[in-house]
Amino acid sequence: VASAAFEPTAELPDLLTALDGSAVTTPSQWETRRAELKTLVQEHILGTLPTEPVELLPATALNNTNSSGISSCYLRLSFRANKSTVAFEIQLAWSEAAAAAGPLPLYLTQWNHRSWGLQGVQRGYMMVLYPGADVRDASGQFRAAFPTATFRKILARAFVASKVLDFMLADGGRRPAA
Repeated sequence: VASAAFEPTAELPDLLTALDGSAVTTPSQWETRRAELKTLVQEHILGTLPTEPVELLPATALNNTNSSGISSCYLRLSFRANKSTVAFEIQLAWSEAAAAAGPLPLYLTQWNHRSWGLQGVQRGYMMVLYPGADVRDASGQFRAAFPTATFRKILARAFVASKVLDFMLADGGRRPAA
């Protein structure tokens, strides 16, 4: 689907007008228009993800603490990404009392929202802080590792979050030893 007729503006394009100017009035025309819109979002907002696999390497515990029933640990996650190694730190925190009852739901948030994550810990969640914001941002490492992927910052940061979730959902990632 070509987007040569699209001129970026501050306004959203008319959803029911195709790039060639024709009106979208049937379900089959909508499917064509939908493909155009997906291409426009990818080209102008999100970019593309890498097609090469990303391998999760063993995590390294950097430190563990326990204070007043709240455990916390910093981990270094490493990934084989293309021909590079991407590595960054995450922080996990959880209530020992909540963890004793079974698996905890995850509260995944960025470093600059740590206070929100700690409120989640008080409510029985496991806080997972990851570097995907202006304060700490590991997305540039993935962008450098995959120069043919065009992912923009928002998609690159979501990619970092997805790699953290891959780790957390892997065996053993849900409740590290304190």
